[in-house]
Amino acid sequence: MLDGELAEAIANAADEVAAGKYDGDFPIDVFQTGSGTSSNMNTNEVIAELATRALAAAGSDKVVHPNDHVNASQSSNDVFPTSVHVAATSP
Repeated sequence: MLDGELAEAIANAADEVAAGKYDGDFPIDVFQTGSGTSSNMNTNEVIAELATRALAAAGSDKVVHPNDHVNASQSSNDVFPTSVHVAATSP
């Protein structure tokens, strides 16, 4: 379970990424494995960096780890293909 300060920083960073503010930080090739590992890790790394910067700006010395905190050790082999399937089959 994440502590509240980390969770809030991650959620805020993810909102900024979803809003397109950091599209330039995603130099991933559109052609990649079916599990989307490159996109998943790039996203985790960008969110972790943004969250860590926000925490530092607020005076915290906490560091957000891309895999341990943002990805929460989920496997892109499950998450990415399922997301693509749901998106492709939704009306």
